[in-house]
Amino acid sequence: MVPVAAAGTVIWLVLGLVLLAFRSTLARGGNEDWPVICFVGAGFGLIGIVVMAVHDRRRPRPDRADDRPRPHRPE
Repeated sequence: MVPVAAAGTVIWLVLGLVLLAFRSTLARGGNEDWPVICFVGAGFGLIGIVVMAVHDRRRPRPDRADDRPRPHRPE
């Protein structure tokens, strides 16, 4: 899940940077807060990446011996 959150965070960041180029146009339409919204979304995404990374690191892993495929026995 961390790669999905990282991709979403990058998308928010790129959109915020693109919208910064259109600040005057956005201000004329009353939408000057859109870049800020994108950067806040990117900030929450960074927090989510950290939380998921810590969660994945603390999750118990099965023993490697138990991870082997077992042969199929017809009954």
